[in-house]
Amino acid sequence: MKRVNVKRLIFILALAVLMMAMAACKGEPEAEPTPEPTPAAEIIVMDALPVHSDSWEDILNEEVEPPTPTPSVISSTSGRERSAAAPYQPSFVCFDNDPDNWPLSGILEADIVYEAPAAAGSGNTRLLALFSDTYPAQTGPVGMAYSDFFELQQEWGGMFLHQGYPADSGYPQMLADSAGQRVTNEGDAKTHFFTPENASGVFVHLDQLVAKLYAAKAAEEDVRFLLAEGYPYEQTDSAAKIKLPFGGGKTEAVEYVFDPEVGMYMRYQANAAGRMTGVNALSWNEEDEALESVPLYVNNIVVQYVTVGDTGVKLTGTGACDFFVNGLRISGTWSKESLDAPTYYYLENGNVVTLETGRTWIALHPADAKIEVTK
Repeated sequence: MKRVNVKRLIFILALAVLMMAMAACKGEPEAEPTPEPTPAAEIIVMDALPVHSDSWEDILNEEVEPPTPTPSVISSTSGRERSAAAPYQPSFVCFDNDPDNWPLSGILEADIVYEAPAAAGSGNTRLLALFSDTYPAQTGPVGMAYSDFFELQQEWGGMFLHQGYPADSGYPQMLADSAGQRVTNEGDAKTHFFTPENASGVFVHLDQLVAKLYAAKAAEEDVRFLLAEGYPYEQTDSAAKIKLPFGGGKTEAVEYVFDPEVGMYMRYQANAAGRMTGVNALSWNEEDEALESVPLYVNNIVVQYVTVGDTGVKLTGTGACDFFVNGLRISGTWSKESLDAPTYYYLENGNVVTLETGRTWIALHPADAKIEVTK
């Protein structure tokens, strides 16, 4: 029988136990985390690829074509810009200048206003307003017409609007009749005339008439005077106040007082009680969408000295003129060859006069009635 080495067996068993203990001390290895699944890529299907520049630099520097501006022209009646697409349609309105019917409505939108004596020596005046750039919705009170106002319409062409039916009022026939240019508060135009509440005069929707009833071809634009904003006038006499008697008494005169803050002349006239008072006009307030009464300011005053007779003002020929603009008085002349020819206004050196952009009032003033100018 073979003899077992006990010592060696004990050593082997002890080594095996030690190795097992060391393995137990190391512990189990940690499990790796399960990775998140990768989402599928989004696929965009396009009918056509967008067309663009090859690089972002090209895209940023790419020139964009600006919108086409609306063509405009300079108005020959006010000096303001107006759309070149809008037809040139001068339209006249005779205003009733009776102080009992004030304030005047729509006259602030007139480019040019003619003022003439009602009759020789009466001191009263009448007004003829020329609208060309804009046409107010409410205009009036509309007044009667005189033969010399018909002649002014013949000079300009366009629509001529007044109160009274020619067939019943004894008006002479005029070129505007055959051309369909004369409009009164009768016939097809009658529906456009109205009398507002708390008013005694007759008013008209001028914008509707121009849009719907303007059948006549207007005259070609002609420069009667130049217009510019802030024109550097040569040193001349100052004119802080202008008094125009129009052949009447002192209480019946028209006055203009220069307001340096606005650079315009404010109009004064004898009211219903015969006292001089500031004249107000009705103007449309866009913000409040209502008519409001505001002072009647004028940019330019042209005093055209004329001969006045029983039938009105003689408009042809030549004569002296005074131009009042920006608080200055500038002397000159006027000339009109025939009734259908324009009236031209000149400086004393023969050049066409330049007036301020805006409203112009032309006083057809009796040459034998002296005006008063205060410096």
